[in-house]
Formats: sequence, structure tokens, C-alpha cells
Amino acid sequence: MVRGLSLLPFVAAALPWVWVAHQGAPVGHDFTLELTRLAAYSHALRDGQLPPFWAGDLYAGYGSPIFLFYGHVYLAVASLAAVLFGSWTTGAWTALAAFSVFGVWGVQLAARAIDPDFVDAQAGRIAAYVFVLHPYLLGDALLRDANAEYVALCIMPFAVYGVLAMPYARARASAALCVSVALVALAHILSALVVCAVVATLGLAVQRERTHLLQIARAGAIGVLCAGLAWLPALALKSQIRTADLLTGKFDFHRQFRPIATLFDNREFSSGSPLALLFAAAALFALCVKRDPLPANARWLVIALLVAFALLVFVQTEASVAVWELLPWMAFFQFPFRFQGPLALVGALLASVAFAALVPPERIALRRWLEASLLALCILGALPALSQMRAISGEWRQRVERALEPRAMRERPWSGTALDEYLPARANLELALTPAAQRPVIAALAAEVIVRVLQDEPRRLVLELISAQPRSVCLARWSFDFWELEVDGVLQPPVASSSGCLVVNLPAGQHRVTASLPQPRIRTLGLTLSAGGVLAAWLLVLGARRRQQRAARSASGPRPEPDPLL
Repeated sequence: MVRGLSLLPFVAAALPWVWVAHQGAPVGHDFTLELTRLAAYSHALRDGQLPPFWAGDLYAGYGSPIFLFYGHVYLAVASLAAVLFGSWTTGAWTALAAFSVFGVWGVQLAARAIDPDFVDAQAGRIAAYVFVLHPYLLGDALLRDANAEYVALCIMPFAVYGVLAMPYARARASAALCVSVALVALAHILSALVVCAVVATLGLAVQRERTHLLQIARAGAIGVLCAGLAWLPALALKSQIRTADLLTGKFDFHRQFRPIATLFDNREFSSGSPLALLFAAAALFALCVKRDPLPANARWLVIALLVAFALLVFVQTEASVAVWELLPWMAFFQFPFRFQGPLALVGALLASVAFAALVPPERIALRRWLEASLLALCILGALPALSQMRAISGEWRQRVERALEPRAMRERPWSGTALDEYLPARANLELALTPAAQRPVIAALAAEVIVRVLQDEPRRLVLELISAQPRSVCLARWSFDFWELEVDGVLQPPVASSSGCLVVNLPAGQHRVTASLPQPRIRTLGLTLSAGGVLAAWLLVLGARRRQQRAARSASGPRPEPDPLL
């Protein structure tokens, strides 16, 4: 019976995906963009890029360095799933389904880590229902195609577990904290800012011993170091792309605030759950009114969670404009409703504490009735997202699958993002409409220059060019300073044309031109940081395990750790 109940959260997580399997792959706001990124990532892997940095098939073969800035975790898993199922669309949603299971496990661990003697397995299941069926998370996966953000939200509970479990499961908590912080950063860089704030805030609010705080700080910092391959190139190369486009028009946060009454209305893809207010009120009641006081760990955590709840609601209202304007990087969140994701996690943890505090363990029948009722309410709250989901038809799906093959993509100006922000500032997108017969040279054609193409690959061009006089030749590749140009074996610095394309300056005569794109040095440095972070994480966990074993031998009775499988 107990084992069957422990499966209930995973059954709840599977319900939306059973619906998807029946209806078909969800077609959200950015369906085409998400599938394009997935296909381009998979093609880059076949191109030998590990990890990918250049999407050579985008913009009809002009390429884009999108994977120096975009998250890898979802795309890597979805690429594997696409290979296994032989379908981009099936690979996309099955990867999300797998991460929802991951989220169920993590949020239960986080809830139990509040106090394993107080928050039992049943209260942990309540947290899982609330989290995995939250309308905003379902909106991310089914309506918005915000897949990278969804994956980061599913990983985030493990960071909370790492902070809360540090006093009594130091080695396991350190490992969870390192890995989760790194994976969140590799999944969605903006969510990494949130998880770092969560780790720092919870650590200061809950942990009182200096050794635990230092271990949390070390584990979190090492997690950030492990993600160096993601954030270092993004920071170093942001001046080469159109980052200003991320902050203008409808992407300007000033235009996106909504009335507070709509923040808990689950009818929209960007809304939260009306149950969140109930759980916050119940936790506040348990903290202030309940006759039996909460355990010390739970009491301090509930205070921190209630403050976080209020702050996360505040930053979604127009009253927080000054905060958005003053905090570094805040404007890049673009939409205040993105904080509904962390709010969902806070609400799930508050729900578990309120259930544990207000429903006595000996009231077994009442507890089961309440659990079933809350599960039913969570399912009802998920119905609007499921009812709004559109599914891809069989004929449309076949056309999309064919159009995402490498050769087909190079014949069309596929884009990886809505704003084309991962291109040079002066990129003229109309060039991607140039007929394929005029490539890879798109300027100085006909009688001016005789072109012989020796090799035309996404990351390597070899041309033989004959010109009667010195000329500048524009190639069908977007220009970035990590291209390597050679004219007759002599290196030439990459230059961008007025349209953002790669330019080769030629003397008169016959010349062999080679344009190649090795992995950027800054990405290599990022990979080195990540490798160092992995080594540091291993040493940290090993040291924590040894200290934990010494403490257990010296103590008369070490505190038992919670069962990680719940």
C-alpha cells in the first residue's frame, strides 16, 4: 500500500503527458523555433561539435553561434530522444516528460529535507502534486514552448534539497547542490540567477552553523564553476550579438506588468495557481496561530518561504519597477510572469509544511481524504492548460519532420529565436533569401570574380577565386571574430560587411581561400573551467563524506538520513 502511494506523484506527473501522447505533440507559441533549435543542435552534434557552439543550418546556411548563449540540457536530452524515436516532435515532448519525473523526485526530497521527522512522505507527496501540476509549469511545456525554462524549474528543487539537507546528509547534499546549480545554469542561464539567489537566501535564513554555511557557499560556487562552458562565452561574446533587441518593444519589462488579481488566475499560460494563496495562508496560520509550535528548522524555513512568496508576488507587480531597473541583469527576464516558476516551488514547499503542521499524523483517514482532495484540485487546476493545448496534425508533422533535415534547412531562412538576437548587429536577414545557386559567394560575382567551390560545409569553406583586380568578397556566413580566414595560407583577420557577412579581401590574381570555424577560445576556456569544477566537486563531496563518517564514529548515535527514494 505504501509503495503504491509513493507512485502517486509520478502518476500525477504523467497525466499531462498521457494527454499529449493521445492528442499529439503540443504546438505552443514558439513551436517552430523550439523544434528548429532542437534540429540544429542535433545536426551540430553530427557535425562533431561536442558540445555544440555553431548552428550551421540556420538562416539557410549562414549559421549562428546560438549555442554559445542558449541552454544545453534540454536540447541534449531531446536530441537523444529524437534519435531513439526517429522524430523531432516526439523527442521534444518525451524529454519534457522525463524532466517532469525528475522534478517530482526533487521536490519531494526538498520537502522532506525541511525536517524528516516532521514533514513525512505524505506531506512530500502533497508538495509534488502542487509543483508538477502547477498551471505555470504546464503552460511552459504545453502552451509557451519555454522548454529550457521548464527543465531548469524541474532541476531547481534539488538545489533547495542541497541547502536544507546539509546538516545531516552533508556529502549527498553537497553533491546535489553542486550538480543542480550546474545543471540549472546549463539549462537556462536566467534561471541560474534565480537558483543562486535561492541558495544564498535559504542558507542564510535556515542554517545557523558556520561550517554548514561555508559548505553551502563552496558547493554553490563549484556548481557555478562547473557551468563555465555556458556562462563564460555568453558573457564574453555578448558584445558581438544583438543583445539590445532583448530589451525593446514587447520584450521591455515596463510593458508587461499585470494587475495583482490576475497573478493567481490559472486561465492564462502565464498565470499561477489560486491554491498558492491557500497554502500560504495555511502555513502562516501554522506559524502564528497553531497551538503546537513548529520545529525550529521548519519555523525558520516557513518564515523565509513566506517572505520569498511575498517578494515573488511583488516583483510581478508594477510597484517593483525600481527593482527591475536597478538590479543587474533583471531586465533580461523581460516578463515578470517568469517568476511564477520559482513561486510554484515556494508554494509547493509551503503546502507540505502546512499539511504536516495542521493534520495530525494519527488522523490517517483524514490525511488520505485531504491528499486525495488536494490531488483532485491540482488536476482541476491543470485542466485549463490541457484544454488550451493545440496538437500537431499528422500531415503537418510529416512536413515539419522533413523540413528539419540538414539539406532542407539550408534551403530556407530558418531562425532559432523570435528576435534573431544571436547574429551580428548589422545582419541583413534578407541575404538568407538569396538563391542557393549564388552561394557561398554572395557579392563580387559574375565577370568580376570567377569562383570555384572546393568545399562548402557549415564550418568550413574552401574556394578558388580569380579576380582581375583587388576586391572584397562577401561570403554567405555571418561574421564573428572566431572565424579563421586564410588567403593562400596566410591568415587574414575576419571582417564584417555592412550586411553582417564575412568578408575576404583579395589581391588581384588567382587565390585559394579557406574559411574555417574552430571552437572559440573562450568556449575552450569555459570547458576548462567546467572540468576544474567537476574535479573540485568530486573533492568537495569526498571530503564531506569523510567528515561525515568521522562524525558518525565519534557520536553515540548519528541522526538517520531521510530515505532518498521516499
